[in-house]
Amino acid sequence: MEIRDNYNQGEEVDFSLYDDAKVITGVLKQYLRELPQPIITYDAYSQIMKATATVSSVVDGSDEDYTPLSSALKLLPKAHYLLLRYLGEHLHRVVDHSTDNLATAHHLAVIMAPTLMRAPGGNTTIFKDIHLQQYFVQCVINKHEHLFC
Repeated sequence: MEIRDNYNQGEEVDFSLYDDAKVITGVLKQYLRELPQPIITYDAYSQIMKATATVSSVVDGSDEDYTPLSSALKLLPKAHYLLLRYLGEHLHRVVDHSTDNLATAHHLAVIMAPTLMRAPGGNTTIFKDIHLQQYFVQCVINKHEHLFC
């Protein structure tokens, strides 16, 4: 991609020249996919999935306790943790405009989950956790103020 190549070569990229948000989103997703470790590292993946399952099993959504998930996120390297926090805040702002852009937290979770996290073990586990991964990303978007405190 031209944008990525220019950016990687240290050239200034004027994102305002690209009026299609899908182009910029594509560059971001490609960057995240090409990281040596996904944002949710292989080492932290199982603990984060267990914590997500705990949070998702709470029946009364008004009193959900995000402490297990917040604690599990602290297993991430600092750079991964900060990037995930920033991305959650950004995606929350995108969702705030969902009446105009049609990007709900669920839609963004479906798109971003495979980019942010990959189960250890490769393709054999690719679909096993997909709904839990999507729920996790929805939590990052909708509940980032509880998760990253």
